[in-house]
Amino acid sequence: MVGVRRRCRGLLLVELLMVVALLTARAENLFAESTVPYVKRTTWRETWQTSVEAIRQADLTMGDWYYIGPFDHTEGKGFEAAYPPEKEINLGKSYSGKGGSAIRWQKGEGFIDGQVNSLSLFKDNDNIAVYVYRVIHATRPASIGISLGSDDTLTAWLNGEKLLAQNVTRACAPDQELLTVNLKEGENRLILKVCQGGGPCGFYFARADTAVLRQSIIEKLLRDFPGAAHEIMVEMDWRRQDGLTDGGERVVEAVARHLRLARQLLEDLQQQGKGSSLLTEEAEQLLTLEKEADRFRNPSSQIRNPQWEDLYLRVHRLKRDIAFRNPLLSFDKLLFVKRLPGLYSHMCDQYFGCNARPGGGIFTLESLREGGPLRNIVGNQLPEGSFLQPELSYHARKVIFAYRQEKVETPEDTFYHLYEINLDGTGLRQLTRGQYDDFDPCYLPDDRVVFISTRRGGYGRCHGRPVPLYTLHLMHADGSGIRTVSFNEANEWNPSVLEDGRIAYTRWDYVDRHAVHFQSLWTTLPSGANPQAFYGNNSINPNCTFHPRQIPGTHKVSSLAGAHHSFTAGSIIAVDNGVGLDGLKPVTRITPDVSFPESEGWPQTCYETPYPLSETYYLAAYSFDPIQTEGRPNPPGMFGLYLLDKFGNRELIYRDISISSLDPLPLRTRHKPPIIPEVAAPAERNEGRFIVLNVYSSTDRIPPDSIKALRVVRLLPKQTPLADVPRLGLAGQETGKMVLGTVPVESDGSAHFKAPAETPLLFQALDEQGMAVQTMRSLTYLRKGETLTCIGCHEPRNVGPQSRSVQAVRRSPSTIQPGPEGSAPLSFPRLVQPVLDQHCVRCHGGAKPESGLVLTGETTASFTRSYETLMNLGTEMVHRYPVWTSIVNTTPDSFGARNSRLVKMLKAGHHGVKLDRESWERLAIWLDSNALFYGTFIPEEQAKQQRGDRIAMPLY
Repeated sequence: MVGVRRRCRGLLLVELLMVVALLTARAENLFAESTVPYVKRTTWRETWQTSVEAIRQADLTMGDWYYIGPFDHTEGKGFEAAYPPEKEINLGKSYSGKGGSAIRWQKGEGFIDGQVNSLSLFKDNDNIAVYVYRVIHATRPASIGISLGSDDTLTAWLNGEKLLAQNVTRACAPDQELLTVNLKEGENRLILKVCQGGGPCGFYFARADTAVLRQSIIEKLLRDFPGAAHEIMVEMDWRRQDGLTDGGERVVEAVARHLRLARQLLEDLQQQGKGSSLLTEEAEQLLTLEKEADRFRNPSSQIRNPQWEDLYLRVHRLKRDIAFRNPLLSFDKLLFVKRLPGLYSHMCDQYFGCNARPGGGIFTLESLREGGPLRNIVGNQLPEGSFLQPELSYHARKVIFAYRQEKVETPEDTFYHLYEINLDGTGLRQLTRGQYDDFDPCYLPDDRVVFISTRRGGYGRCHGRPVPLYTLHLMHADGSGIRTVSFNEANEWNPSVLEDGRIAYTRWDYVDRHAVHFQSLWTTLPSGANPQAFYGNNSINPNCTFHPRQIPGTHKVSSLAGAHHSFTAGSIIAVDNGVGLDGLKPVTRITPDVSFPESEGWPQTCYETPYPLSETYYLAAYSFDPIQTEGRPNPPGMFGLYLLDKFGNRELIYRDISISSLDPLPLRTRHKPPIIPEVAAPAERNEGRFIVLNVYSSTDRIPPDSIKALRVVRLLPKQTPLADVPRLGLAGQETGKMVLGTVPVESDGSAHFKAPAETPLLFQALDEQGMAVQTMRSLTYLRKGETLTCIGCHEPRNVGPQSRSVQAVRRSPSTIQPGPEGSAPLSFPRLVQPVLDQHCVRCHGGAKPESGLVLTGETTASFTRSYETLMNLGTEMVHRYPVWTSIVNTTPDSFGARNSRLVKMLKAGHHGVKLDRESWERLAIWLDSNALFYGTFIPEEQAKQQRGDRIAMPLY
């Protein structure tokens, strides 16, 4: 079936307006020229020091927080009501609060600036209004920036003047309101009112002026001292890394730390060049600086001693010299992209053209150490637009990238398309077209291109907005012959070619399990054959692993440990799947300064698009700004390009403070991996074969001689754009399923069978009664003509098959034997209701049903009486996985029919009910399929199924 075409609906209008308003507020309030204490001097360094001193002299004392409440906010009246704190502040006075209760000001003992503070402090926390208050003391008049947030409404006053009034419904977060406020000398009174209809109530406050003012000063330094631009950027970067941007309070500690890091770096590089005179001169200079620091380090030394400041700069310069003498830097030029982060911060939405922000281009940096000059490869050959993820050809003469133009003249202009250009700027050509987003291109050794595309169609299952699926696709070098090579039913990202010719990529894999945790590393052949989990498919930390690239000369892969509810940024890791396939044991943290976002909290800095030079040294994009959670915009210039190592050294290569720089690629030729030929497939048959060597080979012990068959289940990609609209059952956000049937398992645990190709499938190992002992929580698929062999069910992936002959391969492949009516497509009225009608309705029907339980097939608003009755008995009676279950994978007897009290009750002879074999099979199929009601996402077809009608087999 032709995939559901994507429309530009990635952001709802209200979200877009919110983002625009926030960006406007940032620009108008925080970068006001009048707030910048810029004092120009003869040199840029004197100018900087004088200006930051002016910031420092705006001495402020933040008083304690106090709160009072609750006041009444029933039916939203608290937002407009002027309660007593708006008329007077008397910390010792008592007032009448909600419901006539006596309330008075309380000290906010746990309130901390820079974090969300809860105001759910009362017995009744619904429909409340709460005031918070503090005094800010200023030694002189000053303008400062403040950051505010609230859950829900927010009104603010300073010295009796209303600053803002936002009648909104939202969760509290930093930077929801950014203001510049004028403080008078002496005491300044700040009052906030927060009103909450229901749920959590809270507020956020932080000073936002210091970093913004420094940024403004840097902009003016670059304007007034253009010849020193790179020197300014590098030194400001050192100071920001060390927390010295507004003075030298910690300069002694910084000197000691960087002397230690320089020593580690030097010794490691000298070990690489063992037997040579590498870095001999630098080694002598480092020893001199170490001795000088020892002389300075005595009780009489002053923290702001100019000698320490001078030593600080000399240590940093030497360490930078050492870093750029690295033998791995056999290149001096970089290819990279400049781009603005997308409007919607999410791992999926960041790649949709309709969320793009215009600006940037594809650039080369002509000198790593000097940070320039730059060359814009595309120049003005394309209209203003957004650029994504360039990739360099193996011979380093061509660049392929994704681009979306800003001015929409046709429907296609809303989407990212792939383009190719020669490195010298000639030969620009568009490779893909249509109303699809195409991105993440990667050259293959045979000159074809693998990329990510929304062409297959479908949507994510757990989003409250349209999020189209995108998966691996393949095309010829000229853009022809585009075809889908992955049939996953969720999103995929970031393909790269391994040294053996396979493709490594990120795959979202959440069949009947938690949606957040499983964006893990996979491999496949370029044809899409043999998809295999590489790392993390059963791990909950990190949540996501993006941007895989093989580390040169090793079997390890570098990746980015990222968040689910944000864009693809986080902490750099190296994965050794020879050690293990899950958990933290196979993981080396290259950047332990950044925790794994979301799974370990939300770090204050982040990395992007790492490129490994070795196990120790990397190119990467880095941001001093924290990763932003879902839906919040990210700062435009948050990322710069760096050379870094696992010791903790990080040297700036290039940064444009107005726009992010990402995807650093060495400008050099690369060795081509071997070409993996495709398996010839009979064109007339869309099928392949599976061989299972031994179902009992499992990380979880399966009882011997218990498995008699495999059930083959086809998964259905979602065809409607919003989560649970419509629902398939009561678990929520389920994977669509249809049961194709069963195939036999031999006495030695082997199976050999034909299955449809280019279709997402999972298998369930069945006992003699047709109930699942073990089930996949993932999926696989075949290419046409492919034979895919697996060792067992949930077998350890880092062990090879035993050398033995198996019974199933001594015969022709089995054909899938269809299940009973209602299996394909799955339909509760046709699969389960006949069993209930035959055995249950005589007691659980009519005017007085037994125990009040109605099991008739009459329709309800969404399902049938029988389905809702059974499901409302609880998950113990009808065992199923709820939405976002914490269970990672199934263990024998923990799932479906075999773990259902309904089955146990019937087996025990419930009121003499005896089911025939087909009735047991029908119940088992339903329970083992997570108790779904519908077998389609299409509302019109669901209406037919609800009535008990048959629908056609889905083509997609």
